[in-house]
Amino acid sequence: MIRRLVLTVGFAVASTIALTSEAQAQITPAPDETELVPFNGAVGSVCTFSNTIPGAFAVFSTSLVSNAQAGGTPGRTTVNCSDGGQITVANPQPVNVPTGFVASSSQSEITDPNNPLSGGNTSITVNSGAIPLEINMNLDYGGANLPSGVYEYNVPVTASPN
Repeated sequence: MIRRLVLTVGFAVASTIALTSEAQAQITPAPDETELVPFNGAVGSVCTFSNTIPGAFAVFSTSLVSNAQAGGTPGRTTVNCSDGGQITVANPQPVNVPTGFVASSSQSEITDPNNPLSGGNTSITVNSGAIPLEINMNLDYGGANLPSGVYEYNVPVTASPN
């Protein structure tokens, strides 16, 4: 009998321990916290070029010209300035010319085909949006016959945003 009593008390104690560990109080989670992370900055004006098409020379007396009236083709590009800008062209820069060729004078000009009054300038002002531009250049050899060969030039076009 004592043996049964000890066995019964043992089961009762084991059950109590098992149920006590299962019946612990639930801990309430802390409320969610929110932190606001600030951001700030400035958006500057920008200009980008696209759709650039090279021009082609035509021989006009002792000059190489790109204007259409002489049979050349102006170079073309599109500029897009977010807040408008100033577009300038610099003098043509030789990339590949025949040996001994030195231009006695060179010039570049820029035109906005939508604004014919802008032609013949080295600098024009553009509004925001995509603006097509035509770039012309002239090279004069100074009265002598042009040497035969390949002539390659670049005309630097710079866009300065407002």
